[in-house]
Amino acid sequence: MRRKIAVAFAVLAFVPSFAGGLTPAAAAQERVVRVDGLAQWIGGDQMIVQADKGPSVGVDLTSVPQDEYAGLGVRDRVAVIGMVSPDGRKVIGTAIMRSERSR
Repeated sequence: MRRKIAVAFAVLAFVPSFAGGLTPAAAAQERVVRVDGLAQWIGGDQMIVQADKGPSVGVDLTSVPQDEYAGLGVRDRVAVIGMVSPDGRKVIGTAIMRSERSR
């Protein structure tokens, strides 16, 4: 009986530290970003945006309603809203807005 109680306390002590270790990773995957820039390339469910501040950014369009990017052309100004992919290499788009700022 004492052994079962000791094991239960050990498990309860371990679980909060384990859960706390996962929180930063989960938060990093859900980081919402906005990228303003020029559309460089659009094809299928992918787009490349030359950011106004920084390098070109790949955008996954699978979660963006098609009417938001249909008709976009190269060098059109856009604002992409989305989340950073788990590997940090692209943005998983959730919305695209055409921008009227001058080129």
